[in-house]
Amino acid sequence: MGFGTLKNLKDVRERLLGYRPETVARIAGVPVERLEQIETDRAVATVFELEELSRIYGIDYELLLNRPIRLGPNDVVGAFASLDEFHEIGDLQRLRIIETANAARELRSLETLLDLPVAADVKRIPCDKGAKEYRQGAQAAARLRKQLGLDAGPIPSVRDLVRESFPRVRVFYADLGRDGPAGVSFADAQTGPVIVLNLLGKNGNPAVRRFSLAHELGHLLMDRPRDKPLAILSGYLTDRDRGIEQRANAFAIRLLCPEAELASLPQDGLEAAKRLIQEYGMHYSAARLYLKNQRKITLPEEIPASLVGTWIDQSWEAAERPFGVSDFPIDRVPPERRTHLAEVAAQAYSRGKISRNRFAELLRLSPIGEVEQVLDFFALAPPEEMEDVA
Repeated sequence: MGFGTLKNLKDVRERLLGYRPETVARIAGVPVERLEQIETDRAVATVFELEELSRIYGIDYELLLNRPIRLGPNDVVGAFASLDEFHEIGDLQRLRIIETANAARELRSLETLLDLPVAADVKRIPCDKGAKEYRQGAQAAARLRKQLGLDAGPIPSVRDLVRESFPRVRVFYADLGRDGPAGVSFADAQTGPVIVLNLLGKNGNPAVRRFSLAHELGHLLMDRPRDKPLAILSGYLTDRDRGIEQRANAFAIRLLCPEAELASLPQDGLEAAKRLIQEYGMHYSAARLYLKNQRKITLPEEIPASLVGTWIDQSWEAAERPFGVSDFPIDRVPPERRTHLAEVAAQAYSRGKISRNRFAELLRLSPIGEVEQVLDFFALAPPEEMEDVA
């Protein structure tokens, strides 16, 4: 029995997602004993309980009503569950990834409701499959720069490049823990292409965040299987899939700084690294790897004291700051819901397409939450009159 067919809710929790019962019970707000009864069909779940489990598992409510529970062949939750590395991270990190997938699905529904352009697959960039993985990534980066008409100089903001050149790619920000993956890429028919960047850990540095975004873009452009979902946790791949990470790293490095530019860098390794950090927004580890592979320059693993002042550059902080996360007016809204989803949900509420309660639910707030602050944040007016909405 594969992930496509699961006999009960216990199968979903254990075999599909690997959550501990205590974690699910705490988040769903039910005693562990009650959860065990529901899981084995010894008790009938209430509507509230099923809705909570649907959210936690990232599976539609209607599917959880059926026995056996059958997942679609292109479901991104099943794609994540098939990854060994997905089961190596903690319950809360898995939950945040699934919750971001929920946010992406809800965003797509809202865009359809408002007749907005929905997320669509990005066009794959061809590369020579017979070449080494790093060379494939280099080819893809060069072709993308040419396709976008970029000159050989630095990219002022990878955040803006993705937003403007790939408007159908949704970038979410989530708390995946200090030891969690720097980035996650996924795509299926329900969500479209999605990049999730971890707000904690190394991504706290704007140069690393910039690199992580370019890295995840590389996954979307090079690694999406045709007619199948994509799910990748960057930095957690097994040895079998190590080449995927090498290709995405090579893509990100050369997207930030084309190989042709290396000839203009100083001969001194530290000075060359400093230029890559300051002018091209590359973090030290990436600059060190680039110079080692392309210029045969060996630098220490630990960042030298002379480069520490360039490690956190405020100009790159402004260029790569997540839109609408730190300045969002309500701290209780999860970060993955503060950007695209909050803005489109606010538009839907302002236009009377969804009720105030539904707006609050999309923000993960109680109905008494001050959701009007979010309307003000996006400079939208309250609805003049409501349509017949739920």
